[in-house]
Amino acid sequence: MPLNRFIPLRLPCVVAAATIFAALAPGQRLYWKLKEDQGSYRCVYGEIQVLATAPNTNYSSFSWWIQCPARGDIAIQDNGARHTIVFSVWDTSAEMPSLAVDQGDQRSEISRFEGTVGGAKTVVPYHWEVGQVFRYFLLRRPDAAHKSTLTSCYFFDDALGQWVYASTVSSPENGDKAVMGFGGTSAASLDNMGGKNNDLSKLAVYRLWAGTSLDDLTSVNSATGEGVYGAFDNSFFIAGGDEKTVKGLINGYVESGGVPTYGAGGLVTVSPRKMPVDMLKSLRKLLTPGK
Repeated sequence: MPLNRFIPLRLPCVVAAATIFAALAPGQRLYWKLKEDQGSYRCVYGEIQVLATAPNTNYSSFSWWIQCPARGDIAIQDNGARHTIVFSVWDTSAEMPSLAVDQGDQRSEISRFEGTVGGAKTVVPYHWEVGQVFRYFLLRRPDAAHKSTLTSCYFFDDALGQWVYASTVSSPENGDKAVMGFGGTSAASLDNMGGKNNDLSKLAVYRLWAGTSLDDLTSVNSATGEGVYGAFDNSFFIAGGDEKTVKGLINGYVESGGVPTYGAGGLVTVSPRKMPVDMLKSLRKLLTPGK
């Protein structure tokens, strides 16, 4: 068969990712190895393909600037009764909150969340299917007054056959490069929300592209991780549940003659890949209306 949240903590940005995630519910991780030019990324395109799922599972594709000001996350969730898209941006500081300033699709549910560090959250009910490739696009740019950074979230609705605008969040700038672009410690994850269904099989494939604009979006080709993670068919995967069972699932998805690579705590690499031509073309049309 071929492939076609963290809890906010008051820790410095330089804290190791393994320490950050130790406080989370049981889960598996990929730590994306972005280029050294941190903070210059303005565009992120990603794909999540869930191949096996269980209720109360969060599939995060891209958490950026973990533990830094105005950090964020994009994920899809299996909540049992419904599937959702969740887009979150944390506050720049307690005195400089991130706020949703524009709602796109009428399905978008916009709210604030509070904690040690609060933020703005957008939830979109969207019934993604097992085996379906979920596609999203994130864009960061300064506002007209260059006093805040705007982060917009889009997703491709397969039923409509087009990109859908979810929302835009405004984060006050404070001189920190973490507020201005995507970068820093960044990760994908597969989390058992509330520690439930730990033994049930979960398997998801992740692909990521990042760039300063649509013109230089480049695939992220290496990652480290925790738990059961690795690569097959030139894509990264994360798995959860009984290890023997999920490894059987992984072998069932590997294309003829292929062999999965397991991370075992080390670096995993895949070959560079171009963005799907149809997605790149539709994104250009999305961002340059009238052309």
